[in-house]
Amino acid sequence: MKNKWREAIRSGDFTKFGEKPVVSKSWTRSAGFGINPYQLNNKDDQLSSYELREYRDKYSELVFIANPIINDLYFRLKGTNTAIFLISKEGYILKALGDDSIMSVARKIMLVEGANWHENSKGTNGIGTALLEQAPVDVLGEEHFCEPLHHLGCFAAPIFDINQSIIGLLDVTTLSKHTHKCLFAFVSAASKAIETQLYAYNLKKKLIHNAKQSFAILEHSECGIIRVDQAGHITNVNSMCSNLLHLDNHQLVGSSIENILPLKTSFKDMLKKGFVCDSEHLEIEYKQDKYTCELKQIYGPLGETLGAAFYITPRKSILIVKAKSVQPQMASDITFDNIIGNCQSIKSTFKLARRAAATKLNILLTGETGTGKEVFARAMHNESVYYKGPFIAINCGAIPETLIESELFGYEDGAFTGAKKGGRMGKFEIANKGTVFLDEVGEMPLHMQVKLLRFIQEREFVRVGGNKTISVDIRLIAATNRDLKEEVKQGRFRQDLFYRLNGLNIHIPPLVERKEDIIPLAEHFLEKTGFRCMISPTAINMLINYNWPGNVRELENVIERAASLCDEGIIKPNNLPEEIKQKKQVIMSDVYGKTYKLREMESVTIYSTLKKYNGNCTMAAKELGISRTTLYRKLKQYNIDKEEFLN
Repeated sequence: MKNKWREAIRSGDFTKFGEKPVVSKSWTRSAGFGINPYQLNNKDDQLSSYELREYRDKYSELVFIANPIINDLYFRLKGTNTAIFLISKEGYILKALGDDSIMSVARKIMLVEGANWHENSKGTNGIGTALLEQAPVDVLGEEHFCEPLHHLGCFAAPIFDINQSIIGLLDVTTLSKHTHKCLFAFVSAASKAIETQLYAYNLKKKLIHNAKQSFAILEHSECGIIRVDQAGHITNVNSMCSNLLHLDNHQLVGSSIENILPLKTSFKDMLKKGFVCDSEHLEIEYKQDKYTCELKQIYGPLGETLGAAFYITPRKSILIVKAKSVQPQMASDITFDNIIGNCQSIKSTFKLARRAAATKLNILLTGETGTGKEVFARAMHNESVYYKGPFIAINCGAIPETLIESELFGYEDGAFTGAKKGGRMGKFEIANKGTVFLDEVGEMPLHMQVKLLRFIQEREFVRVGGNKTISVDIRLIAATNRDLKEEVKQGRFRQDLFYRLNGLNIHIPPLVERKEDIIPLAEHFLEKTGFRCMISPTAINMLINYNWPGNVRELENVIERAASLCDEGIIKPNNLPEEIKQKKQVIMSDVYGKTYKLREMESVTIYSTLKKYNGNCTMAAKELGISRTTLYRKLKQYNIDKEEFLN
C-alpha cells in the first residue's frame, strides 16, 4: 500500500485508488489545493482559546445535543485506542474525546479542539473529505494524502439539520493497525441519532414558539376568549375574559363551559348540530351583566372538529362602582415588597436601598419628578431600626425662606412677632427616634444650608430665639430632582453639605426606562382607585409606547381619569389623554423617491408580494411573515382582489 501511495504521488496518477473513487477524487482536489503530501500542512487556521469559545457559541445547540451521544459512544469504544471528534460544517473541531494513547498522538499532529481539518487544509482525511462529499467516508492508512497521517484510520459521517443542510460532522479516528470496519457503522448510527435529537429539539422549540404566538394573539384581543375542547372542557382563556367574568384562570381552565356560562342547550349538542357559517351568536346573562357571545368552531389540520372558541363582549354598560372592600394602603405600611417593579434596573435599586436601610448612613435619593422618591424613603424608614419612630416629610421648596428655620428647628416663646405662646417644636425635634425626609433639598436657601450642615454633623440644634441645645437621634434621607454636582459648580449649593447628604446616592430610574413595569403599575392604580374595569390591548400598547415625562405620578393620574370616564368597564384609547394617543406618522420612501404613509406602504407591499406569487396567498403570507387569516383581512381592508393575479 505504501508503494502504491509513493507511485501515485510521483506519477500524479490517482486512479491507482480506483476501487475507492471517493479517495481518487479527494487526492485530485488535494493536489489542486497545493497540499504538500510529505508533511502536515498547518496554515495558521487554528482558533485561539478565546476564538474557540466564541465559535462554540454559534454551535451551542449542536454541542448540547451531541454531547450525551458522543459520551455514550466513547463509553462503548473506551480502551480501543479510539478518539471521537465533533466538527463544525467549516471543518473546525468543536469537541475531542478519546483514550490517552491516541490523544497524545493526535496532539502531535494538531488533531485537537479548535484546529481546522477541512480538505483544503489537511488534504484527504475522514473529516475534510466527508464534509465535501456530504456522505459517510472512511479513509484508512495510506489513503490519506499526507504521509504523517498514514498511521491513522478515520471514519466520518455528516450531520444534517432539519432542512437537510449539513450542520456538522462526527468522526471516529483510531490507529490504523487497530482499524475495525464496525466503526463505520458506529459513527453512522451516532450521527443519525444526533440528527434525530436535533429534529426533536427543533420541533419542541417550534411548538413552544407556536404556543407563545397563540397566547399572544389571545392576550391582544379586545374581547374575552374561551377555548373549549370537544368534551366542553375549557383549555385556555385570555386575561380579558378572566377580568370580564371576575374569575382567575385556574378557576376556569379545566372546568366545563356549562358550569361557567348559562348555555340554553348542552355544548355537545351544539357542537354536534354545527354552527351556521362555522359560527353562532348567543346572548348570555352572567352575574346580572349581559354579554354577546360569538361561538366559532375550531378545526384540526385534517378538517376535524377540535372544539370551539367563545368570543365574549359586554352588551350593556357595566356599572363602574367603587369596590368597598378595597382599602387604601397606609403610607406607614409601605415596604419594598409593596413597591411594584419587575425590570432589572428597579430591582437593582431595590437591592441597594434595602441594604442602605439597614445602615445609619445619610441617603440622597435622586431621580426625575414623579419617580416615587418619597415612597422609597418611606419604605427605607419602615425597614430600618427607626421604624417605630415617626416619619416626617419636609418639602424644602414649599416653605417660605423666612419660615424654614423655625419649621425645622422650632422656636421659643416670643422669638418673633406672631410666635405661638409657649413656643413650638420643630420637625427635627418631632422626628426624634425616627426619620426626616428632606424632599427637594436642592431648593433650600444658602443661609439655611449652613445651619443644616451643622445639624447633620452634630445631630443637635438650638430653637429660634432660644439658647438651649437639643440633641436628637434621627435618620436623614434627602431627595432632589436637580443635579446637585452642577448646583455646587454654579455656587447654588454648598459642596460640604452635598458630601454630607450624599453618604449613599440611590438613583431611581424614570418610568420610560421601566417599560415592563407600566402595566403592572397601571393595574395597581386601578385596584387602588377601586374602579371595576380593565385596559384594552390597544390602550395597553399606547401606555407602553408613551414617554411619561411625569413618571409614575403622571401614570397614576391618567389611570384614575381613564377609569372614571370609560364605558363597559374597559379603558380604551378614547379614554386616554391626547398626548398619549398622538403618534408621529411614519413616512417611507421607495427607490424612485416617492413617499408613502405607513398604511399605504403596507398595501403596496401586500400588492407586490401577491403579484410576485401570482395570487398564491399561502406563499405571500409566508414571505410577509403573517398568517393567511391576517392576509385575507388586510386584502379586504385595502380592497385588493387576489383573483386579478391568477394566471
